[in-house]
Amino acid sequence: MSLVTYSDSEESCDDVTKDDDVTKDNGVTKENDVTKRKLLVGSEDDGEAKRKKNSQNGGERLPSVPLGIQQMYGDRSIDDVIDSCDHSGRVRSFAHERGNWATYVHVPFEADEEFREFVDELLEMIPECETHAMEEFHISLSHTFVIRHHWIKPLVNSLRKKLASHDSTYITMDAVNCYTNDEKTRSFLSLAVTVGHDMLCKMVHTVDSALVEYNLREYYKEPSLHMSIAWSLGESLNKLTPETKKNLQEKLDEFMVDNPEVLTFNVTELKCKTGNKYFNFPLGAK
Repeated sequence: MSLVTYSDSEESCDDVTKDDDVTKDNGVTKENDVTKRKLLVGSEDDGEAKRKKNSQNGGERLPSVPLGIQQMYGDRSIDDVIDSCDHSGRVRSFAHERGNWATYVHVPFEADEEFREFVDELLEMIPECETHAMEEFHISLSHTFVIRHHWIKPLVNSLRKKLASHDSTYITMDAVNCYTNDEKTRSFLSLAVTVGHDMLCKMVHTVDSALVEYNLREYYKEPSLHMSIAWSLGESLNKLTPETKKNLQEKLDEFMVDNPEVLTFNVTELKCKTGNKYFNFPLGAK
């Protein structure tokens, strides 16, 4: 499962001069102009000396990434390496390219503070690996795919029209499960959908019917729909001990008893996120 969003300008004043700074008398530059030129030359010399000093001392100018470090990452670009450092080791599933919009369709989930505290409590029960809570929560109904900007409007219109034929449906997420993304770079602690799964699968098929019109990848043929609540690098979460899994499920069961309405709810709309934009698709809006 894939989870993980553009113009340069330069201005130069080096060649700009003011006519008022130059005065002439019968084609001969006056003495004050000569003085100004000496001052300018001195200023340029000082500036060049300062730049050389800064370059020697490592100031102002940022050092380039050593070739040996770049070669450590094979075919990955340095942008991917930087992206990995900025996102706790996560790596993009596809290369960033200007004009491409990462997009996916999902069931939204509004997490309150109580639910986030519950997720933190679950993560404290996992000694096997370092885990990170998801920043936002949702149930994916498509892969994350890339589209060009001019595709956004027609694709969104197609999705909205097709999904309007579906009615709202109640779902429940009451089973702890773990998944790994297709690249096996991250694993996820998730809450699996147990009630309403078949209805969501029908929505997945509808989403697929819109995506194939653009030669985009369809979702899994037999998806195990779920909401990821935390992630870890590699396949760590798929290697939890039976005891840890049992403890996590018991903790979830307790939460369900105390908060039955949180993980059982009516799905009344789907959303499509493309870049930093969200589009809503009300269900039953025939």
